[in-house]
Amino acid sequence: MKKPIRKPPTKAAFRENDSEAAPFERETEIGDEVERKLRLILEALNAVRQGDLTRTLTKEEEDIFGELADSYNSMVEILNQFSAEVTRVAREVGTDGKLGAQAEVPGVAGTWQELTANVNMMAANLTDQVRNIAQVTTAIAQGDLSQKITVE
Repeated sequence: MKKPIRKPPTKAAFRENDSEAAPFERETEIGDEVERKLRLILEALNAVRQGDLTRTLTKEEEDIFGELADSYNSMVEILNQFSAEVTRVAREVGTDGKLGAQAEVPGVAGTWQELTANVNMMAANLTDQVRNIAQVTTAIAQGDLSQKITVE
């Protein structure tokens, strides 16, 4: 014989017996607090998705939400460091003409390390090309027409 499926009591059912209202209210308050913290995390993540790296999360307690805040804040710090380094290298090599600039983002690993290496490779390639052009141009100015620009 099948047992009938019991539906969980409704809020109204708890109100009928005031002695049982406290646990339901407590669960609702906890649920509301969890939702509030999740919404803060969601808003911060959406800010990063839209390119806003100014938002940080406040660690309110030593719980899973505190760990999430620490992790999120660390991620945003790495993004800020990486962004600043890419901008600096692009300005130095591409605008200021300072050849040989390299990005340095301490403590990065994985994709961040690969991206940093790729930015540095791009800057080094650009530097090599500019130096080669300068060398050939100088040789031509001195009458040496045997020099050639190398293109890989």
